[in-house]
Amino acid sequence: MKRLLIPLIAICLAGPAVAGPLRLGIWEAAEPYFIRQGDEWTGMCADILRAVTANNPRQQFVLPTQAMPVRRVEHEMLAGRADLVCGARITAARQTAGMQFLRVPIHITSARLAVRADDPIQIRQWDDVRQLGDKGIVLIVQGNSEIERLQRDGIRLDAGSPSGEQNIRKLLAGRGRFFYARESYFHYVAPKLKEFSQVRLLPVSFDSGGIFLFAAPHVPTSTVEQLNQDLQQLVKSGELARIVRSYEID
Repeated sequence: MKRLLIPLIAICLAGPAVAGPLRLGIWEAAEPYFIRQGDEWTGMCADILRAVTANNPRQQFVLPTQAMPVRRVEHEMLAGRADLVCGARITAARQTAGMQFLRVPIHITSARLAVRADDPIQIRQWDDVRQLGDKGIVLIVQGNSEIERLQRDGIRLDAGSPSGEQNIRKLLAGRGRFFYARESYFHYVAPKLKEFSQVRLLPVSFDSGGIFLFAAPHVPTSTVEQLNQDLQQLVKSGELARIVRSYEID
């Protein structure tokens, strides 16, 4: 069977043209949107892109050989060396940079806070965290789209680690009071970590919002509009909802 998604071997040699397949940028800790399995990428976004190509064979996608930090992916997009990201939140900074978000989110998710299982603390709102001061350090994955907003709101963050797994280990080591991540991460990825049995999820959800695909500024608006139509077709057919349900993250 012909593969619909092929590895990107020479992303650094590619220019800004997008006449051929759209080049994906994938950042670290992108599960369950992209999951590395050997030499292949699987995951919700990989399935969505395959479904788009199945309906519209002219629209092909090329995946990178490796993931990068979020800031590096955004730099590659602004430099014209990557065209598309899947699994992202809309932020003012990305909009100011000219990133083109598709109209329809692939799904809606919220964020949760995790604490050590033996920590009795209960949180109802961000103000409860803020009032803890230095005793309320929140671990968050490096490059997370909510970092600037949370800092503006007076939340004390540690954003030094590039993965959720590292942050869970830091949490258990007492190097933070909370770990902040999407519910999709806690529902799909974290339970696979042996350390997760030592963690407790607080019941309150924060920061509900859509998860989107977005194109780099250099991608023609006609291409973005075609992607909008392709995604809308998946919505109408029920295929998008089926893919999301298959990952049991909502």
